[in-house]
Amino acid sequence: MEIFDRILELINANLIYCLPAMILTLLILQLLFKDRLQFKKAYRIIKWIIIGYAIVNLIYFLIGLIVYPDQSAFLNRATGKYWLSYWIMMFSAVFLPFSLLYKNIGLKPFYLLFVSVMMKIGWYFERYVIFLADYNIRQFDPERESDWLTSPWSGFYLTWIQGLILALILIGLTTIIGRNKRTKTVHNNVYN
Repeated sequence: MEIFDRILELINANLIYCLPAMILTLLILQLLFKDRLQFKKAYRIIKWIIIGYAIVNLIYFLIGLIVYPDQSAFLNRATGKYWLSYWIMMFSAVFLPFSLLYKNIGLKPFYLLFVSVMMKIGWYFERYVIFLADYNIRQFDPERESDWLTSPWSGFYLTWIQGLILALILIGLTTIIGRNKRTKTVHNNVYN
């Protein structure tokens, strides 16, 4: 179970937290390059990444609840002091991504953005609290030095830079693959 935890943490840090930045980058590129790039394929890949992650998350949650009930903090969190926020986060992370299976809304970029933010809304709230705490510490200790890599903002910066790079790679690959398929079919039709 520890290996699975570590793999899930790596997927979270390197892909899931970057999804809003990827989708926003794709939206900006779509404004600039309209029909020249394969945006629909990129959105479809992101959609299935989100759904796949939700399936893995649901399985992980159920295994933890059934196999390791004493180690699972679910009952304490679900019935504790902050039960409403826990259930909202649980719904957003586990069940909301399955709404992407509906064809009408599954490939809409703004809905993908909404789902990707809601999947990790707890993480964003946690970052917000860390930013506020760091800001208050800086008010009372102005001599404390920090650069952009050691500040609480560093995770935010690096996540958005990584999302930008992943979006460029994704749109580049989908466009190259789409153009190769198009040229092969045109080439085959010419000689038929």
